[in-house]
Amino acid sequence: MAGQPTDEVPRLERFAPSTVNALMACPYRVALMRSGRAPRLPGTFTALGQVAHSIHEEAWSGKFTGQRGDALWTALADAWDRLVAREDEALRTAYALAQPPLPADWPGYAITRSRTLLRLSRLIEAPRGNGDRRAVRPELEISDPHSGLFGRVDRLETTAEGVRIIDLKSGAWQEEVTEEQRRQLMLYAAIVHASSGTWPSEVAIEDAGGREWALPVAPEEVRLLVALANDVVSTYNAAASRGWSAIEGLARPSDETCGNCVARIACEPYWRELKSDWQYHGAARGRMVKRLESVGAGAIVIETESPHDRAGAPTVIYRIDVEVAVEDIVAVVGAEQRDDPGTLRCRWNSQLEIQRIEKLPAAS
Repeated sequence: MAGQPTDEVPRLERFAPSTVNALMACPYRVALMRSGRAPRLPGTFTALGQVAHSIHEEAWSGKFTGQRGDALWTALADAWDRLVAREDEALRTAYALAQPPLPADWPGYAITRSRTLLRLSRLIEAPRGNGDRRAVRPELEISDPHSGLFGRVDRLETTAEGVRIIDLKSGAWQEEVTEEQRRQLMLYAAIVHASSGTWPSEVAIEDAGGREWALPVAPEEVRLLVALANDVVSTYNAAASRGWSAIEGLARPSDETCGNCVARIACEPYWRELKSDWQYHGAARGRMVKRLESVGAGAIVIETESPHDRAGAPTVIYRIDVEVAVEDIVAVVGAEQRDDPGTLRCRWNSQLEIQRIEKLPAAS
């Protein structure tokens, strides 16, 4: 919206498995996020996931050891509330102009809380017999200097049968291991092997209730994925060395790719390709032509530039709670869109960007 950035495109010297997945989805998104051109905003799903990860780390680190019954449940519930308050504060700080939903209204909150606390209370109270000789290392940071891969494993378990990597997914809708999750898990297996000399025997997704989806580790598959990771990083770095025009050429705007992309408000290829029939976007960009004073709720009308199939048509945007002047360029994503693509209503987490147009002084 403000033209090409003039700073250098950040290169990738060290990268996490999640970065590899992000590069395979859209390299330009990675550049926008790494450069700070697109905001890193938290959401309710990430907040809930961080709470679940943190309380698991506390439990596996022995914080609740020795507690039983009601005392244990109270301690877990208090810890949960403390961690939720921390994430809730982060949300309210990030969205200072709006009010995020209360934690109890975060999607999946109630079922994730009940499953997590019940799962952890059972684990802590379960007697450890001679048959359970697991060595558990939670939130383990590992790296492979040779490939540049690094990451933080949710849980590394060592048993008589071998080493297992556990990746915690707190969402209530986990049903099977996705292609992206499999790739991420296998790359973690590569880092464990590089840092310890031992191949994990198994990788697994674990949900909040303790259900697991396990996969055996095949070293040859892992080596192929490491080669793929190095290829996509090399492609990105080669484009980054040529500047923003080259890295923008790697953008992959589409309905599927851009649906929930947090960088799309700063992405020119997205705005050029956006059409009004793309799903779940609630997005528009254009020049403000007037404010609807009689409507209230901060309603403005813009002359649409994007979606490009509505170019020149009016779009009404409700709940604009910041100052906007006529001729300013307004962009919004993540708004609520009903049946009419020309009507948008900002949510608490909608992103808004305004390009102020300097007005020339009137001729004397």
